[in-house]
Amino acid sequence: MRLSLLPPIMQVDDVLEPRMMTMDYQSESPRSRTQAPLTVVQISKWNKRMIKCSHSDDMRRVMSEMRANGVEPNVITWNILLKSFQSPENMRGVLAEMREAGVQPDAVSWNTLMVSYRSSPRASVDMRAVMGEMQAAGVVPDVATWNTLMSSYSEPADLRGVMQEMQ
Repeated sequence: MRLSLLPPIMQVDDVLEPRMMTMDYQSESPRSRTQAPLTVVQISKWNKRMIKCSHSDDMRRVMSEMRANGVEPNVITWNILLKSFQSPENMRGVLAEMREAGVQPDAVSWNTLMVSYRSSPRASVDMRAVMGEMQAAGVVPDVATWNTLMSSYSEPADLRGVMQEMQ
């Protein structure tokens, strides 16, 4: 056991080795019911580990480790995984997994999916469809949503229509 004035959640090397995420000050054993609840700081440390991964398979391994340590991935964790994919089909699969895990996609999730359609020959149509799904899920489009949608249009008349819709 190392001695420090900082609690285990503040140890710098835990970013690389999240073994002390359990908040157990006496040992490095798995979580028990008597230990303190997880904090945003702890989940963020796992998310930082995911960001350092170069491949979605590595990210999924980190998510498995999170769960094994009693940490359920949050929307930020899922969005990090979502951004590792390029194709809309794979992203839709991740969105489905999110929902199955009880995590609802947020504006960042939907915007990430929307961006994946930029190279589509029907970009504006596909992006509008994603925005419709987003709104149907109860998520309000934000500035990034509208900017992404506007980037799909090349004709000024189309842009005017989007601008009117924003108001």
